[in-house]
Amino acid sequence: MNQTVIIGAGIVGLATALEMKQRFPNLEVLVLEKEPEHSLHQTGRNSGVIHSGIYYKPGSKKSRDCKEGIELLEKFISENGIKAIKKGKVIVASETDELPELEKIYRNGVVQGIPGVKLVEQEELKEIEPRISGIKAIHLPEVKIIDYRKVCEALKFRFEEKGGKILFNEKVDALSSMHDYVRIKTNKGEYRAELIINCAGLYSDRICSLLEKQAYLKIIPFRGEYYSLSDKAAEGIRGLVYPVPDPLFPFLGIHLTPTVTGKVTAGPNAVLAGAREGYTWSEFNLVELSDTILFPGFWKMAGRHFGTGIFEIIRSLSKRIFLSSVRKFLPDISLSDLAPYPSGVRAQAVDYTGQLVNDFVIQESKRAVHVLNSPSPAATASMSIAKRVVAIAAKHIEAIGE
Repeated sequence: MNQTVIIGAGIVGLATALEMKQRFPNLEVLVLEKEPEHSLHQTGRNSGVIHSGIYYKPGSKKSRDCKEGIELLEKFISENGIKAIKKGKVIVASETDELPELEKIYRNGVVQGIPGVKLVEQEELKEIEPRISGIKAIHLPEVKIIDYRKVCEALKFRFEEKGGKILFNEKVDALSSMHDYVRIKTNKGEYRAELIINCAGLYSDRICSLLEKQAYLKIIPFRGEYYSLSDKAAEGIRGLVYPVPDPLFPFLGIHLTPTVTGKVTAGPNAVLAGAREGYTWSEFNLVELSDTILFPGFWKMAGRHFGTGIFEIIRSLSKRIFLSSVRKFLPDISLSDLAPYPSGVRAQAVDYTGQLVNDFVIQESKRAVHVLNSPSPAATASMSIAKRVVAIAAKHIEAIGE
């Protein structure tokens, strides 16, 4: 019997697996992943930014985990020969009615002690990003980009080096709580564990519901679509360029991001996906979509954000409208400068009241720890999240051993 089984080999699952082996070297730890390799979904399809944490309420789990996560990630990549590229970032106000929210975000940055954070006027913005238009901006000079799949490869290597085991193509179909263990049925066989840790990302609520009476959150999948800029359009873009986000919506808006491969992407939007891993309009899963629309909280959320939701659908279907969002801060760009780029899907937790859950959520029961909400900046914060998960798991391990 495995002492601990972790479900999911994205960056949170792998960071948790390594943290478990570092804290409990003699513990048998097995990771089950339904895909043929690690980090194929949220981890491998994000923008590759090491987030500063400036948007998050001081004292929130996101704020604390992001700050600690940066420190732990920097240490880990230094020890494992992985490069992060410093690009810097500006958050740009294009209209005067965006200024109060911009200044609120800036105050967050000051309170959190984010290195180098500065409020800049139009003239200084032009010095930092000559091609970007705006009336005022926040400058974050220390923001970096990274290849998170390389981080995951290093996490996997270190975990296996310490005796951990990962099985791929193992989809968890059923969980049963027995007297002194959890029985796990997959498409390939059956396993037993004294403790399970659910890091299943887009399917975290479903895995939770296999074992618990009811998960109080539902994962709603939002597809984030991107375009890559032509070389001509990308010329002179020095760093990351973000708009001022809508404070009522937990997404950051369409922004420009240089990638580690040298491209510059524009995106993402946030449109309801037809499947939990629905990366295009043609990818559709009736069972999963029904699961979404039959959830009472979905309709409350949809009613609250109806106008925004309709706009996101229209912007997804119209490249011209997508372009207009980019032109808010990069006016000299045309339709021909935008080429399709792989999309991602964000696992956004929604509660029964229809609230979009902003903070990280970890739920525990007798023999399980469930990471139920770990959207952006979970990749940045992954090693801090892992420490919190393992601290909870440690209490269970000690109780089991008594």
